[in-house]
Amino acid sequence: MNLSFNIISSYGDISEELFDFIKAHDEDFYPPISKRKTITDYVRSIFDIDGRFLACYDNGKLVGLLGIALAHPTFIHFYHYAAIDSDYRNKGIASALFQKAEEICRAHGAQRVTARTWSLNKTSQLLLESNGFVHVDTVTDDRGKGVHTYYYTKSLADMKFRQPVKLLGMIGGMGTYSTGMFAQTISCVPKTIIEEQQLLPFIIVNDPTVPNRIKYITEHREAELTEKLKEVISLLPQGKLSHILFLCFTIHPYIRSLDIDSNVEILDLVTISEYLVKRSGKKYLLLATNIVYTHSYFHSDNIHFPGDQHDKRIQEVIRDVKAGIAPPHYYRQEVVAMAKANDCDGILIGCTDIHNMFGFDKAYNGIEVIDPLIELALIINGNR
Repeated sequence: MNLSFNIISSYGDISEELFDFIKAHDEDFYPPISKRKTITDYVRSIFDIDGRFLACYDNGKLVGLLGIALAHPTFIHFYHYAAIDSDYRNKGIASALFQKAEEICRAHGAQRVTARTWSLNKTSQLLLESNGFVHVDTVTDDRGKGVHTYYYTKSLADMKFRQPVKLLGMIGGMGTYSTGMFAQTISCVPKTIIEEQQLLPFIIVNDPTVPNRIKYITEHREAELTEKLKEVISLLPQGKLSHILFLCFTIHPYIRSLDIDSNVEILDLVTISEYLVKRSGKKYLLLATNIVYTHSYFHSDNIHFPGDQHDKRIQEVIRDVKAGIAPPHYYRQEVVAMAKANDCDGILIGCTDIHNMFGFDKAYNGIEVIDPLIELALIINGNR
């Protein structure tokens, strides 16, 4: 094969040949695209969200087509459409298209990409998994009775750890609700497995008796706080761990002073957050405890601290979630309004108590979302 690629960036550049290709492969989809809307409207809808069509040719013959969006309202970077000529299947065409699409998405600041398929399409599922995607969500009966839509996501963060993640140790209880939420997050990635024995092994020490971090730091009782944390860490079998994660942003400045085996790699949420923000280049409103604001844990120009009025409300939201008054997603619309009021392009979840406020979504009502624990779950999956 002699493959070449062409990127179509506007609707006006769609040739009759491409339209004919889409029409010829209409029945490859369930339900067919033409049963949902006209082919013309479908193609236009992709360009409406900053779309591209990536065409693959073999010696001038169109053999594969991939439609991507760079401004999807929920996922931002999204693969909408993929079809391969029947004579060219199982020859690496789809993977080559995915690789080219990733290059485009990375050039537009993508931290991850999302794709979807349906439950009956085993070939597509295996293709996505072989290209590093993990199954993160299912919409049941979305395409008809018993035919579900599967959503797949792949991290493009390129964050490599010192060693593969073999056994993860986690210090939780700060608070217990957030610890349970992250255990659920990391346990559902990947969802598509042959046997549960393939899932990530981890150990959690969930000790809610760790003193109130805000209170002890404000009262300059950090020594007492670190002594308690050392006591909690001693419950972990460090000699068997590959990595350790503290499920709390507020204790960030004290992690390096704790008794952690040099062979155990520390997963630092603040460092991970700053890395993710820097790659994006956008301006993010930080949702965090006021200690994180007043002690300036973050030093990126892309991270914006809220004013007093919004700061106070953010503390109330964190306390309400921790107390079980309402789940994190209850406050999505409110915090997005705060981001817009602060002229921010995005939101950075800087408190584990409000982890999973947006689930695996990358955007909400025009605002990009970085939830470091969501991203970390995907990154860990790629470092096993």
